[in-house]
Amino acid sequence: MFKKDIKEILKKLLLKIFKIGLRFKLIILPDHYYVPVSNILELNKDRSWQKKSNLDGISINLEQQLANMKKIVQPFKEEYKKGNLYNEAIKLNAGPGYGTIEAQALYGVIKYYSPKKIVEIGSGVSTFIMLKTGAKNITCIEPYPSKFLKNNTNIHLINKKLQQCDEKIFDDLSYGDFLFIDSTHSLKIGSDVSKIYLEVIPKLKPGVIIHIHDIFFPYNFQRDANNTMFQWLETQMLQALLVNNSKIEILFCMSHLHYENPNELKEIFPMYEPQKDYNGIEINESRGFFPSSIYLITK
Repeated sequence: MFKKDIKEILKKLLLKIFKIGLRFKLIILPDHYYVPVSNILELNKDRSWQKKSNLDGISINLEQQLANMKKIVQPFKEEYKKGNLYNEAIKLNAGPGYGTIEAQALYGVIKYYSPKKIVEIGSGVSTFIMLKTGAKNITCIEPYPSKFLKNNTNIHLINKKLQQCDEKIFDDLSYGDFLFIDSTHSLKIGSDVSKIYLEVIPKLKPGVIIHIHDIFFPYNFQRDANNTMFQWLETQMLQALLVNNSKIEILFCMSHLHYENPNELKEIFPMYEPQKDYNGIEINESRGFFPSSIYLITK
């Protein structure tokens, strides 16, 4: 038997094992350079990947970002610091996956811009925050809605995956409207992340404010990248979209300001205490906050 024949037999066998695993909601893959999942054992041996990106080709002006945040968010400090908006949402089981400091920033952004129309890709705690500002005309695209969302008469709930939705939802967004994105973060064939960055954002009209959660600039990997099965590539996708792109401006990136301007963040958000890390990787059981929302505006 030739080497090529053995190779083909092994490929067919591995595919069978892969399909069997899927029946049990398990993905079994070989450790091979064609597989888009990093070997975390190798990541821990060789840390050359664990460094900040230069973000070449992207306009990064942290002084301006900080000024934008102070102008947009800080005027509402007395409102968002009165109570813990995040904890209020959690008590109502609004949904998981959003942070305390991000919730306060979102409150300020919505109050400042007062968008006439809001579309959310991924909903829950953020929806509660926006409703708290008095926002109306909120469309929530959420395939796994909480009871809070299902029972809420103040929103338009689309209980589908983004990939199944009519693109007209985004075509109707215009100047001053708001697109909130808190996706699966997973770049793969047929994923929401592919659709967002290849089909949704590039076609938005000028003047639309965009929020994206779980962005890790100036690093392009998540803070547990060396110790997780779930490897998110959304930050890299956003970085690629922004390179030499004059049609999208960064208003402020909370993760970047967390790394470079923590004292200034503390002035805007009194509850904020920076969570410790080592070159972008969270130190085990470290307390504090790591806000990871980025705000953009289309041109």
